[in-house]
Amino acid sequence: MAKNMKKRITETAVILFNKNGSHSITTNHIIHELKISPGTFYYHYRNKEEIIRDIFSDIKDEFTDIINQFEENKDFENIIINLKDMFSLYYKYRFFYTEITILLDRDSELKKIYIENFNLKKEKVKMLFKVMEKTGFLVPGFTVSDDYK
Repeated sequence: MAKNMKKRITETAVILFNKNGSHSITTNHIIHELKISPGTFYYHYRNKEEIIRDIFSDIKDEFTDIINQFEENKDFENIIINLKDMFSLYYKYRFFYTEITILLDRDSELKKIYIENFNLKKEKVKMLFKVMEKTGFLVPGFTVSDDYK
């Protein structure tokens, strides 16, 4: 039951953040939207930053699933499906990507987690480009610049 409520809180937060921007939404907005007591909310989360960190954890997990599909399905049609899934993920969590600079500046813990994740995923993305080259999706010799950091 508690896990379900945490999921409801993060799902509602994503909807509100996407609609209004995370900077405009307070924990009270989320509480009001869910029609729950403040005590129920604060049992699960101390503040909005904790919610955003949990949302980022969901983003990481979903992105990992997509990358793993790239590794398993190396044909052209599956690459198209995987790319669509990746773009859908960016859209699903669009507030995060449109506000990323602000979010990372405001939360040093999120910034640390984000950078660690980015460095881990960087090699996976390079592999993804190699798979796309092998299938003819990209022009041979395409490289990821060292500027991609």
